[in-house]
Amino acid sequence: MTESAAKLAAIQTQIVTKGVPNKTVYLNGKVQADERSIAELTARFGGRIEKLFVNFTGQNVTKGEKLATIYSPGLVTAQRELLEAISFKESRPSLYTAAKGKLKLWDLTDKQISAIEEKGEPQIYFDVLSLITGTIAMR
Repeated sequence: MTESAAKLAAIQTQIVTKGVPNKTVYLNGKVQADERSIAELTARFGGRIEKLFVNFTGQNVTKGEKLATIYSPGLVTAQRELLEAISFKESRPSLYTAAKGKLKLWDLTDKQISAIEEKGEPQIYFDVLSLITGTIAMR
């Protein structure tokens, strides 16, 4: 609605603040979050949640906070493929690149992939971290 249309309709708006109301008004309506500020987190691989750290809808979380720990048989298999491909890194570099690329498609970072390579064994559980600071709207 344009500003002039709001004036013609005698619509008044006010920024919501804390304070003592000077009069009570009962209105029907719906409060919704700005959809531009909503972020969804979905897993890129199948598995099961071993531990959920978000206890309730409405819980505040900060960027980087652990939300859940996941076990994924497919991800464990992909890590094993990477570890086997390391031995062929010189003779068949495309095999190594493909195995590493598969993990990247599942949103593993270079740091996580390097840690798997250095450790020499697959990581069984993966932590899911919050990408933003905000409030949990749905679990």
